[in-house]
Amino acid sequence: MKEYFEKSLSNESQIENVEDVRSLSYYIPNRVIRLLASKECSVFDHKIENLEGFVVYLDIMGFTKIVIGNLNKNNDITTVSNTLSDFYSVLIEIVQGYGGSVFQFAGDSILISFDKHNGESTINNFKRTLCAATAMLDISDNFNSLHDEDFNLRPKVGIGYGKFYQYFMGSQKSFITAILTGTAVHDAISCESQCKKQEIIVSEPVYQFAKELGIENSFENIDGFYHITQKIDTNSFKVNIPEFVSIDEMNENPMFAERVCAFIDPVIMQNAKSRIQGFSGDYKEITCLMAHFDITEKINDDPKTVKAFFEQINGINTIMQSKSQRYNAYCTKPDISDKGIVFLVFFGTPNVIENKERSAMLCAQEIISSSKKNSFITSANIGITTGLVYSGEFGSYMRKEYTAIGNSINLASRFMMSAVGKSNYSIVMDNATTNAVADYIKIEKIPGIECKGYEKAQEANYLLGINYDVIDGSKTKLMIGRGKELSKLMSLLETSIGNQINFAFVTGEAGIGKSILANKFADAVEQKYKNAHVLRGKMYQHESKTAFFCWRFIIRQLMDIPDDFLDTMIPDIVEAYFKENLPEDIIWESFLLNMLGLNIKEDQETANIDVTKKQQIFFSLVLRLLNSAARTTPLIIIVDDVQWCDEVSYKLIQFLLETRTLKNVFCVFIARDSVLLNSFFKSRNVFTLTLKPLSNENSLMLTKSLLNLDKSNEELENRIATTSGGNPLFIENIVQNFIDNGILVKNKKGKNELHTSADGIESISIPPSIKNIILSKLTSLSVEEQIMCKTASAVGKSFTADILPALYSDNISLEKTISMLKEIEKHGIIDYEKRTKKYTFKSMTIHDVIYSTILGYTKRELNRKIISYLEEKYKNNASNYAERLLYHAKEVRDFKRIFEYSTMAAKKAEKTFAVKDAIHFYLIAIEALHQLPEENSSDKYKIELQLSEAYRANGNYDRLYDVLNAIIENCKDEQILAQAHQSLERYYQERGKIETATQKPEKKSKSSGKKNSKKGNGKSQK
Repeated sequence: MKEYFEKSLSNESQIENVEDVRSLSYYIPNRVIRLLASKECSVFDHKIENLEGFVVYLDIMGFTKIVIGNLNKNNDITTVSNTLSDFYSVLIEIVQGYGGSVFQFAGDSILISFDKHNGESTINNFKRTLCAATAMLDISDNFNSLHDEDFNLRPKVGIGYGKFYQYFMGSQKSFITAILTGTAVHDAISCESQCKKQEIIVSEPVYQFAKELGIENSFENIDGFYHITQKIDTNSFKVNIPEFVSIDEMNENPMFAERVCAFIDPVIMQNAKSRIQGFSGDYKEITCLMAHFDITEKINDDPKTVKAFFEQINGINTIMQSKSQRYNAYCTKPDISDKGIVFLVFFGTPNVIENKERSAMLCAQEIISSSKKNSFITSANIGITTGLVYSGEFGSYMRKEYTAIGNSINLASRFMMSAVGKSNYSIVMDNATTNAVADYIKIEKIPGIECKGYEKAQEANYLLGINYDVIDGSKTKLMIGRGKELSKLMSLLETSIGNQINFAFVTGEAGIGKSILANKFADAVEQKYKNAHVLRGKMYQHESKTAFFCWRFIIRQLMDIPDDFLDTMIPDIVEAYFKENLPEDIIWESFLLNMLGLNIKEDQETANIDVTKKQQIFFSLVLRLLNSAARTTPLIIIVDDVQWCDEVSYKLIQFLLETRTLKNVFCVFIARDSVLLNSFFKSRNVFTLTLKPLSNENSLMLTKSLLNLDKSNEELENRIATTSGGNPLFIENIVQNFIDNGILVKNKKGKNELHTSADGIESISIPPSIKNIILSKLTSLSVEEQIMCKTASAVGKSFTADILPALYSDNISLEKTISMLKEIEKHGIIDYEKRTKKYTFKSMTIHDVIYSTILGYTKRELNRKIISYLEEKYKNNASNYAERLLYHAKEVRDFKRIFEYSTMAAKKAEKTFAVKDAIHFYLIAIEALHQLPEENSSDKYKIELQLSEAYRANGNYDRLYDVLNAIIENCKDEQILAQAHQSLERYYQERGKIETATQKPEKKSKSSGKKNSKKGNGKSQK
C-alpha cells in the first residue's frame, strides 16, 4: 500500500554523474563494459557470443574458516572487510592489467575470462593468462608475509582452454546478467578441484601451449592434470597487452550510462545508490536457498542446440528472479557447469526482511511448483539453511559483486545435492530453518549429512507439506492488558448491529498484539452473538502485488468454499451461490473467479468493459455480496496487515468507506503504525485504536506466564520485561530463544527451570526475529534519516538534538536535524519529550539493535566526537556526567579516560552512599590502569586503598582483607603502606581481634626490614 501512496516519478535507472556511472560499472565484467562503450547501436543483440581463449578459476583455501575465525576473534567487521578488499584489489588489478575480465564471484572463488582479442595470436593469449596467474600467486605470498598467519589467503588456480560462450541472460525490462559457460570453463573448474595446496593446475590443451613455449619441464602430469611444479620466469615473455580504456573515456558515449543500468540488479542498484558508510561487509544471520536444476538440453558446438540450451537457462532465471523479487530476496548469478545449473538466493541480505525462514520455504515451494509446469526442467532440488554469514561486496574498486560466505552456505549446497539423482523434486532444510517454521510444516528427518565447517554430521529435514491455514498464527494466544481495547471494539460492533456499517482501525508497532486482540475479539463476538458471521482476510508482504488478495479469503468464506477445495470444484459452488443469491449478476461469475485467483475464460459481456468502469461495477457487486450475507446475521470483517495491501484491495476498502451503504456490518482494519494509514482512516472518520506497549506490570505478568517457571526468578523475569520494552512479541521471542538454546528446560512436572549451566540471566541476546523487525523499521527511513538514527544511537538511549550536528563531518543545521528526528519519530523508533526536549529510543532493544549496525571503526570515531563534545560542554561540572563520559570512553577503549572517569564516578557514588556502584567503578579504574602502557603503581595502590574502604562500607570484609594484604606485600610507597597498615589495623579492631590489631603491623614492618616510625607506632598503640 505504501507504494500506492508514494508513486515515484523518478526513473530508478537514471544516473546523474560520471561518479555514479563509475561505481555501477564495477559490477559488470570489463569485457562487457568495453562492449557497452562501443558506438554500435545493437549491443543488446549480442545475446550469445562465441569465444575462444583461456579461462581461469581461482579459489582460496579454507577461506570460510579464515574469515569467520577472524570475525569471531577480532569482533570487528571493518578490519576483515578492509583486509579482503586489499587482497582482491591487487588480484583484480593484475587480471585487468593483463586484459582479463572477472565474470563472477561465487563466495571466495573468481571466474576470469582471458578470451582472445581481435587479431591476437593464441600464444600471446596464453602468455597473458600465464603471467596473470603466476603474478596472482606471487602477490598472494607478498600479502601473506604482511599479515598474521591466521589471515593467510592461499589461492588454488585452474586454467582451461578452448571454446566457451558469453550469454546475456535476462532482459532489458528487468535486468541483464552476463555469464560464461562452455568447455574452457568446465576444464578450469575441474583443474582447480585437483589443487591440494596453493598451486596452478592446467588442462591438457593448455599444456600444449606450454610445450610450444618450451616451458613443459615446469609441469608435471598427474592423472591427466598438469601441475606447475617449477617457477616460470614470465619476465622473459614478450607480451602484447590490450590497451586499457578508462570509464571516463567510455562515458563519452551518450548511451553508455543507460546501458550500464540495464546490467544492474535492482537490489544492487538500490543499495549502491543509498549505501550508508559502506555497502562493503556485514556479519549477520541470513537464510540461504540453493537450487539445482537439470534441463533437457545439453551444450555442444551445434548453434541450434546452444541457442535452445540458453533459452532454457533463461527460463529458469526468469523463475528464480521473479520468485526472489516476490519475497524481497537477492538472487545471485547462476553457476553453470557439467554438474548442473545452480542458483543461490539470500533472504535477509542485503535487504533486511522479517520471517526470512518462512519466506525462503514458501519461495522454494513456488520454485518447485513452477519447475513442474515447465517440461524442459527435468529436476529441481533445493537446500535451505539459516546461519551467520559474512555478506557484502567482494572484490575491489575495479570490479566487485555482492555475495556471501559462511558454513551455512556450504551446508545448503550439501543439502541440495543430497537429493540430486534420488528425487526429481525436493526441499531439504536444516534444523534452524525447520524450527522457525515448525508449526505449519510436515517433515521427514534425514540423518548424517557430512559438510566441511561442521565437526559432526548434520541432521536435515525433508519437507513433505505446508499447512497454509496456520502459517501466520502467533505461537501464543495469551492476551494480557488489552481489556479496555477489547471492550471498545465490542461497543463499536454493537452500534453497527441493525444499523449503518461501522469501521475501526487498529494500529501499533510490530508485535504489539494487534492480531491477538483481533483473535480475542472474534472469539468474543462468536460467543456473544451465536449467529454472527466473522470473515477474516490477511495480507502478506510477498502478496502486495497480487490483485484483490486479502478479499479472496473473505469472499471464499462468504460462499463457504473450503480452503482445501480443488480449483476445478470452485466454479460450481460460485455458480450455485450466484443463482441462489444474485441471479441478475451471474455474468460476473467468471470475472469473480479470476479475481479469486483462478484462470477462467472471462464472459464476453464483461471482458469488453472499460477497466476503470469494470472496477467500479465489480466493487458494487462485492457490496451486494456482503449485503446479501448481512441481511439475516451480523457480518464482521477483519482485515489484517493492511500496510501490505495490494492496490485493488486498498481501493475496495476506500470504496466501502466512502459509500457506507451496508447495514449490519462491522469492519476492523489492522495495520502497523503508519503516518499515511493513520491519516487515511482519520480523514474518513474511522475510529482509530492505537495499541501502546504493555505496562511494566502487564509485561511481567506475560513474562511469568510464558516462562512457566517451577520456581520464580525475579531477576530473570524483570530483565526480560525491561528488555522487551512492553512488546509482547519481543517477550515471546526472548523466552522462545531461551528454550531453543537450552537455557530453559522442562522438568517432570511440566514446568520450566533454568539449566544448571545456563548463564542467560547476565545478558539477554536479542533473537534474529526481533532484530529483523527493528531493522525493517530502520531501512524504511530515507538514507539521511538512517544515518541520523544510527548516529543518535551512538549517543545513547536518550539524547538531545543539539549534539547530533557536532557528530557530522558535513555541516548540518539544527533545523534539519530536528526535521529528520520528527520523521524517525513517525516511524515509531524514538519518542520526544517536550518538557525535557529529549529524544528517547522506544526501548533499549531497539537502541541496541540499531547501534549494532554501525561498523566498528565508525563507532569509535563517533564516540571520540561525543567525548570531545561532552567534555567541552560540561568542562565545569564533568563529575555530574562521569558515567556517561565513561561509557563513551569504554566504547573507544581510551584507557586513560576510562581511568579518569571511572574514578570520578566512584567518588561521586561514594558521596551519595551508593557503595556497590563505587566498588564497580573502582574495579573498572584498576583494570584500565593495567591496560595503560606506562602503568603508575602509586595510582593503582591509591585506588585499591579507596576500593578497600568501599568494601568496608559494604561489609565485604574478606575482600577488604585481601586488597590490603596485597598492597602491603607489593607496594613500595611508604605513605601508602602506612595507610594500608592503618586500615588493616582498623579491620582487626572492627572484627574484634584486638591482639592481632596491635601486633600485625609490627610484624609486617619487621618482615619488610623496616622500623616502625613514631607516627606508625602511635597509631598502632591507639
